[in-house]
Amino acid sequence: MITGGLNKGITIIVTAYKASKTIRATLDSIEYQTQFIDNDDFEVLVGIDNCEDTKKYLESIRGNYRNLRLFWFTENHGTYIVKTNLAYKSKYSYLVFFDSDDIMYPTLISEVYTNRVNGDIVRLFTNEFSTDGTPTKKDDLAGGIFGVRRELFVKFGGFQPWYCSADTEFIYRVHQFGYKVYRIEKKLMHRRISNISLTRRKDVGHGSSIRQAYRDERERLEKLGAGGRDLRIEIKRVDYKEL
Repeated sequence: MITGGLNKGITIIVTAYKASKTIRATLDSIEYQTQFIDNDDFEVLVGIDNCEDTKKYLESIRGNYRNLRLFWFTENHGTYIVKTNLAYKSKYSYLVFFDSDDIMYPTLISEVYTNRVNGDIVRLFTNEFSTDGTPTKKDDLAGGIFGVRRELFVKFGGFQPWYCSADTEFIYRVHQFGYKVYRIEKKLMHRRISNISLTRRKDVGHGSSIRQAYRDERERLEKLGAGGRDLRIEIKRVDYKEL
């Protein structure tokens, strides 16, 4: 585990697509993190994935939040390409990836940041609930929600440019090359599940052919072992601008 290169600042990266009804609760939950009480050493980077309604809404509320930076992607690329590109715009050396329809518990950031010394990737558990606020029966590791040093994320080239499952592949890849993945055994967020969630959508959700294809590819790469595959993937650079 590499322990150097850490500072006290945190960059939170969020992707937003068709998020005008949910992202305010997400941003509120970030703004009121205990880690950020009397602490301004953080930023929130929101990548708007070519959704005009979300762009207009975020521009109308941006004044309510500290250190909020908005980025407009000129084409729809999907969450993983957006997150990888935004990692290179981060001001701070520690990254936390989050989603625009989820809600942090007040101590999520402090728990992740405190535990950064225990693992190169820091994962956590989630409570799931539906769009009407009804809890689901599933509590699980939050797939794409984790903390990681920017240095390490860039070293590996970030996420695969996939439509789904790239968070799982990244975590497996980092672990395969000898880095430590640490799990906080606490539920630290609410995850909203709806028909547009990646795990529920017909085109990329559980049971879809594309998700199975990615799973097969991930397993193929894992069988090659660290000595038979590249650590770093090629980054897909795309056009975007800061608003």
